[in-house]
Amino acid sequence: MSRRNNMERTGAAQSQNSPADIKKGFDFNFVSPTAFVELPSEGKYYPEDHPLHGEVTIEVREMTAHEEDILADVNLQRNGQAINKLISNIIVDKRINADSLLIGDKNAITIAARINGYGPKYNTTVTCPACNVKSKHSFDLRHLESKHSIITETVTHIRDRVFQFMLPRTGYNVQVKLLNAIESNKMTKTIEKLQKGKANAKLQTNFLKLILHAVENKPDSIWYEDRPVIDQFVEGIPAIDASYIRTMYKALSPDIDMTQEFECSECGHTQDMEVPLNAEFFWPDA
Repeated sequence: MSRRNNMERTGAAQSQNSPADIKKGFDFNFVSPTAFVELPSEGKYYPEDHPLHGEVTIEVREMTAHEEDILADVNLQRNGQAINKLISNIIVDKRINADSLLIGDKNAITIAARINGYGPKYNTTVTCPACNVKSKHSFDLRHLESKHSIITETVTHIRDRVFQFMLPRTGYNVQVKLLNAIESNKMTKTIEKLQKGKANAKLQTNFLKLILHAVENKPDSIWYEDRPVIDQFVEGIPAIDASYIRTMYKALSPDIDMTQEFECSECGHTQDMEVPLNAEFFWPDA
C-alpha cells in the first residue's frame, strides 16, 4: 500500500513541508540573470582571433554565494587571483580568458559585478585631504563612466594594443602596449612586496619596463623588442621622457573614470576624489 493510502486510512494529515516533499517539489536550478557591460576598449585593441575583437560589450551573469566564497578565499587573495577568478566565473562566453582582458575592461566588469551583487551604493571610510578627518562617505557606482583612448596625431596605432610615439627630449621612437590583467598583476605584486619591504623601490622604472613593447635604435632605425635592450633604455632615459611615456600611456589606456565629487562632513572641503577600492568594496556592511 502506498504511503499516501496509509495516511488517508489512518486520517493523518499529509505534511506540506516534509523533506521528501521539499526535495521533490523545489527546483534549485536557479539561473542567474545576465547583463551586458560596456567595454571601455570598445573591442578595438584585441587581436582578430580574440573573442572580444570588435565587441563593444561583454555578457556577464550576476554573482552568487559561490563567487562570495572565491572573494573570501585567503589563498586566492594572497596570490592576487581572487578578482580574476570571480571575473572568469561570471563571464558567459567561456572562450574569454580573464587574464587576457585589458585592464580597463576588467575594471568595468568588476564594477558591474559589484553593482549587480550588492547595489550601486558604496559606503566606505575616506580621509579628508584638507583636515585629515576620517569619515564614512557614500559613492554611487552608477555614475562612473568609461574613459576611451585619446589618440592624437602624434600617436600611431601599430596593431592590437601597441601604440607608437616619439619622445620629446631624446627624439627616440618607442612602442607601448596596453596592459592586460596578467601583466597588471605583476605590477600589483611588486607594489605589495614594496609595502612589505621585500623589494627595491623601483616602481617608476618597473612600470616603464612593463609597458614598453619596443624601442628604436635611432642611428640604425632598427627596432628592438628584447628585454635587455628595453631595460637598459629605461634606466638611462631622461626624466622628462619617462614622464612623457607615463602621461601618454594614461591617455591611451581605455578605462573607467573612478573619480567622484567628495565633500567632507567635518570641514566642508570639496574635491574630485578617486573611489577607493578596499575590502569594503565587495563586503559592504549588512
